[in-house]
Amino acid sequence: MHFNISSYELLEKLSNVSKSILKNPILPILENFLFEITKNNLNILASDLQTSIDVNIKIKSEENIKIIIPSKILMNTLKNLKNQNINFFVNKKKNIIEIKSNNGLYKISCEKYSSFPKISEPNKGLLINIESSVFKKAISHTIDICSSDELKSNINGVCVNFNDSNTEFIATDGYRLVKYTIEDIKTENEKTIIIPRKCILLINSIIENKKNNIEIKINENNIYFNINEYKIISKLIKERYPDYEDVIPKNNKSIINVNRKEILSSIKRVSIFSNQMSNLVKIKVFKKNIKIFTENNDFFNSASEEVECEYNGNNMCIGFNAKLLISLIDNINSNEIEIKTSNPNKACIIKPIKQNKEEDLILVIMPIIINKDIPEAELGNNQ
Repeated sequence: MHFNISSYELLEKLSNVSKSILKNPILPILENFLFEITKNNLNILASDLQTSIDVNIKIKSEENIKIIIPSKILMNTLKNLKNQNINFFVNKKKNIIEIKSNNGLYKISCEKYSSFPKISEPNKGLLINIESSVFKKAISHTIDICSSDELKSNINGVCVNFNDSNTEFIATDGYRLVKYTIEDIKTENEKTIIIPRKCILLINSIIENKKNNIEIKINENNIYFNINEYKIISKLIKERYPDYEDVIPKNNKSIINVNRKEILSSIKRVSIFSNQMSNLVKIKVFKKNIKIFTENNDFFNSASEEVECEYNGNNMCIGFNAKLLISLIDNINSNEIEIKTSNPNKACIIKPIKQNKEEDLILVIMPIIINKDIPEAELGNNQ
């Protein structure tokens, strides 16, 4: 059996599919690609049993065959070839593939496909069609906020609430929380799921920010994505998600309006001088400006800057982990943001001041409680 394909196209597709492969999988067979060739179609599959991804490539072939190919040796071979058309020859009896390029001939020993785990196919469930640019925006707001701690499995993914008026995307790591609500995605039936972080990362690497259609199917245990020539199947996280509405503080009378770029740049510069263990920066808020400062007493380093703002409350000082705060402000596209809180020891809400009517982005961060109170004289009469 023989087929011809561009080395660049094959490497590009394999690079995406290989993201599902673990370094040391429970089953050694999962270190490989499953190549399935049906007339004029090459389907390549990889899986870790929790998340599977396959891609379909058009080729010219009259035969049907399935074969297991080691992922590392195949990808390393392609990476070291210049962009060219290469020929694959499959010897079914010996379980060997030969790759012929302009540079030479390479033989790879393969395995029988029967040892590769079967991947479940979608059955009855909730069917949703979403524009790719809309879905990409939703996951871009949440992907960096969900926990990467596998021991906290219930927050090791993005919670999605579908209903007939809007859809909510929620992510948290226990210190930060994001809730993105969009009216462009609606379903007749209400459904709440938790999509694993790995699945979201895979989708984000493949999805294009264009007006293409994504087909999503959800059943009791799995979620299925059809994205152009790719299919992604993932098991859902079957645990209870934290009650995020209780985390979002209410009655926040202290409101700070500030330029997003100015405060973000200032925090980035000042945090260079912070203690790298705590990354603590302190923000003193006055009526017309914010003072951002930090000090590292171990090395006698310190830095401070001031940024103009509009503020309607009493002077106060709040401590934050700079890295976490930067990540949240980076998540906003608006020129102006508002920071809401009730007191320096309570969670703060960060929002863009201007948003599209059909969407609502809310970000929440827990402050670091400052051990020593700031003297009243320091907070004093700065206007």
